[in-house]
Amino acid sequence: METATLTIQILTLFVIAVGAIVGIVQLHLLRKQIIADHDWNRRVTALRFSFSDDPGIAEIRSRLDEHLKVGTRRPGEISLEEIQKLSNTEYPNIRTDLQCVLGRLESMCIAIKNSIVDEQVCEDMLRGVVILYYRFFSQYIEDVRTLRNNPKIYAYLEAHARKWDERNKDIEVRHLTG
Repeated sequence: METATLTIQILTLFVIAVGAIVGIVQLHLLRKQIIADHDWNRRVTALRFSFSDDPGIAEIRSRLDEHLKVGTRRPGEISLEEIQKLSNTEYPNIRTDLQCVLGRLESMCIAIKNSIVDEQVCEDMLRGVVILYYRFFSQYIEDVRTLRNNPKIYAYLEAHARKWDERNKDIEVRHLTG
């Protein structure tokens, strides 16, 4: 009788140990799945910042390019005075359009900082736009910061533009020497 009880206790302990091991493995796999889902959702959310899916942003960029010649002028040439002159004459919505585009880029950079979206996806999609718009509107951004006495306006956009520009230079160097 004692051996039967001992055997039952050993089998019970074995079943409990196997159950604990299976439970630990399942928790580990579940954790990996949750992390993978989270990363996937961050990448999918990053796609929402793409300018290609938003006709409104495409129209704004077209208007900015038409009036400011973003693609052909030297970066940093746009000042608050020029924006003011355009808003008083041929492009009354220029401030709204600038705030929309720069604000959207700033929102994306804040989302990156807070791990809401995947930085690599955003960088791959919008590196050139972020760098171009920051360079091009840097004087305007500085003027707005001074006017509003707030050095943090578009700070995340600036930080990512500088960071991605450095990476871009590294990529070019590796491409040329590789």
